[in-house]
Amino acid sequence: MSGHFHDDPIESVVAALASDAQNGIGEPEARARLARLGGNVIAGDEGPTKIEILKAQILNPIVGVLLVAAILSIVLREWIDFGVIISIVILNAVVGFYQEYRAERALQLLKNLAAPKARVIRGGVSTSVSATALVPGDLIELEPGDLVPADARIVWHASLRTNESALTGESLPIEKSTAASLASNTSLGDRHCCVYLGTSVSAGRARAIVFGTGAETELGKIVTLVREAEREPTSLQEDLGQVGKVLLIVCALAILAVFLAGVLRGIVVSEMFLTAVSLAVAAIPEGLPAIVTITLAIGVQRMLKRHVLLRRLASVETLGCASVICADKTGTITKNELTVRDVVPAGTANADPWNPRDEGVRVVLSAALCCSNARAAAAGGDPTEAAIVAAAARAGVRDGDFDISMPRVAEAPFDSDRRRMSTLHKKDGAAVLFVKGAHEFVLEQCSRVLLKNSEVELDDARSSALNAQALRLSNLGMRVLAVAKRDLDATALGSDPAGFERDLTFLGFLAMADTPRPEVRDAVYECSRAGIRTVLLTGDHAGTATAIAREVGIFHDGDIAVTGAELQQLSDAELENEVDKITVYARLAPEQKLKIVRAWKRRGAVVAMTGDGVNDAPAIKEADIGIAMGQTGTDVAREAADLIVTDDHFASIVAGVEEGRAVYANIRRALLCLFAGNLSEVALVGAATALGLPVPLHPTQILWMNLVTDGPPALALATEPVSPDEMERPPRPRRSRLLDRETIFNAVFQGFALYLAAMLALVYFYNGGAGGRAVSEARMQTGVFCTVVVSQMLNCFSFRNDRKSAFTLGIKGNTRLAVAIFVSIALQAAICHFVWARPVFHTIEMSLDDWRAIALFSLIPITIVEIRKFWIRRSGK
Repeated sequence: MSGHFHDDPIESVVAALASDAQNGIGEPEARARLARLGGNVIAGDEGPTKIEILKAQILNPIVGVLLVAAILSIVLREWIDFGVIISIVILNAVVGFYQEYRAERALQLLKNLAAPKARVIRGGVSTSVSATALVPGDLIELEPGDLVPADARIVWHASLRTNESALTGESLPIEKSTAASLASNTSLGDRHCCVYLGTSVSAGRARAIVFGTGAETELGKIVTLVREAEREPTSLQEDLGQVGKVLLIVCALAILAVFLAGVLRGIVVSEMFLTAVSLAVAAIPEGLPAIVTITLAIGVQRMLKRHVLLRRLASVETLGCASVICADKTGTITKNELTVRDVVPAGTANADPWNPRDEGVRVVLSAALCCSNARAAAAGGDPTEAAIVAAAARAGVRDGDFDISMPRVAEAPFDSDRRRMSTLHKKDGAAVLFVKGAHEFVLEQCSRVLLKNSEVELDDARSSALNAQALRLSNLGMRVLAVAKRDLDATALGSDPAGFERDLTFLGFLAMADTPRPEVRDAVYECSRAGIRTVLLTGDHAGTATAIAREVGIFHDGDIAVTGAELQQLSDAELENEVDKITVYARLAPEQKLKIVRAWKRRGAVVAMTGDGVNDAPAIKEADIGIAMGQTGTDVAREAADLIVTDDHFASIVAGVEEGRAVYANIRRALLCLFAGNLSEVALVGAATALGLPVPLHPTQILWMNLVTDGPPALALATEPVSPDEMERPPRPRRSRLLDRETIFNAVFQGFALYLAAMLALVYFYNGGAGGRAVSEARMQTGVFCTVVVSQMLNCFSFRNDRKSAFTLGIKGNTRLAVAIFVSIALQAAICHFVWARPVFHTIEMSLDDWRAIALFSLIPITIVEIRKFWIRRSGK
């Protein structure tokens, strides 16, 4: 006995489980096993508590920075700043808690897939029990529509077919048998002698011996995989943590230096302490988390308009840097809907798309429709027959057309031995038999073939040609059915149709497949253009998977396709070396999808995993960005995912990538805006103190700039629309950072330009300004104050694009930024003009000449930045 239960004779399985294939186990033994082995429930680790989840939201560096700023605000008695900062901390904690708590629900939804009731034979008596009370050795009964309550080995069946798409990815119903699988490593989708928890019965009846319950079922193993799958912090979360640490260190050192320099110059300690503390509050971009959250929220709204629903805010940005999309076939690349792709009357060539008006096509479809039980008005049912009904309707053949002219009188249902179905009909006082089924099992019973309305002998040459034609269709990934008929006299009407399944006349082939979604091919091309690799993962057969992948542009000549059995032979290190050469993976188990995602991540790729089934959930959770289908996806897949595609279109994922890239660019713009301004302010106060000049900015003025120059313009930059060339660039490397070398250089360069303007204003107003007036510290501080604000406002236009000129862009595409800048400058003028505001902000009224000087100094930074952009464009860098 191997212990796998699918590769041993049924007698060995029954003996190993100490059961009986006819009577099952007795009730006392069932109770004893239940007490010893536990119930048929998927239990396990309950995951982190609510307190643990909340604690994780608070203990991170960026929140630490905010709390430091909050404490400093208390020292300065700036209660509004304190309230805003604490509100941001609370908001971020609540949102993060909600997201993490919902992610843990995926495990519970897996458990809920178990059937609530099960029919079981115990001691020879059939009874209904709770599915949780099943134990190994129980003999269960299955009928159409049943949810399979446990993993079990079939001991008897009558034309049993099960729907395993959620568990294996196989889009067609699986025909079951009692024969053992050939090998112990047979993939889950090929174990035709077993049924599994979480699947359903499409047709037929069966009895089966339970061998797996609870955590020992294939579904239970997936629960374990989902639990073990690690959701790493997104690159944005890691970046913000890095930014928080850098800010704490740099600000502490800078403020300490400014404070000590002022004290050594003889400035009153209390005054210098307030200045240093104010500078600390200004240097810390308290608005950064709020700006990031709002930027992500804007991205979420944009994505929602493009049919992408985000469950985790930070996932917006992660999707933008995806470099590999591991796409599940069924329900993602295809519709998970069986469709007649080709109708091939005898003697004609393949013609995809087929012509619904062709008379030969109508003959084949009419015969197939008569030999079907599906009806257009009925929901559900056998997907093969539903596809036939839909195809016949396209050809103008309705399912009720023959009820009067050719009423059915008998049926021989499909079974796994004959692999065909036949129906006997009364026609014009005689009888006609229609047969459909697996092409090889129908063709072997044919002696004639219908060619252009004439029946001719089916000789060896014609038979070989038809078999070759069927093989070509199969190699295209299609399921091929043959359709035939036999004319009989009236004496046959009272007989079993199966007895007449010989001397048939072959009519034609029906080629069916799970249809690719129409938008996928263009979307795959867009991914390729954007530097994103698309690979196909499925539990379906290799031939079908490769054909679909080739059709949508994923698979090309020279690409490699591997099966789960072949993948099993590769170690993790070997797969890591080969993973970039493989385009199609077929007959995969859930843990193998997980293995592929991890291999790509070890190669440094940012991996997106799409799927809709239970079997996709572990890989979806493990991926950097997990994507589930909203319409066809299971609850399990949706809860494990970071985002949900509401229209199930692969093209929507590509739209999400574009929006994600735009979000990252906008966050970087806002960050650059904040850091350049804050660096210039710290440098200005530090330089003035070191040079023995008066303190250029009053603490209240610094806090005002923190409110006016940091918030509205940075938020407006976060609304910058998607750049037209966004999808023509390669994805960002996995280890790229918001504060990379280029961003730091730009922040320092622009911060220096702003600092230069402020220092020139300081020197100008320190020396009396226009007309050489007497030196006034209030005038000097007001002049510098206004120059800093206005120059930062005007320079915001240059942050919109790191190459294109701000003068070329103008205000087109982002009027919010222009409005924010206008309002901020107007408020700055107001606090200098209105008498009641001057004492609060320590300002004085400035003359027209002063404002001209302020305007001139304020144009210096944007002019310097635009000259650099021009040089970059000219040099082609």
